[in-house]
Amino acid sequence: MTRDVLIELIEENVQLDYDVIMLGDEAYAIHGYIAYDGEVIAAIFASEAEARALLARLDELEQRSR
Repeated sequence: MTRDVLIELIEENVQLDYDVIMLGDEAYAIHGYIAYDGEVIAAIFASEAEARALLARLDELEQRSR
């Protein structure tokens, strides 16, 4: 998981579905929604574990901000 992806998702105000979608044999995506674009692939990762780690980190940050 890269810090840049995390920062970009936060800055773009992407509303995530917190699901991981398999794209082909070696790519995994996080699905989300952006108000002006509609449904989007918010980020693509080489492994499912990377995608889930980013979602866990985002969830942790969201919980702290409440």
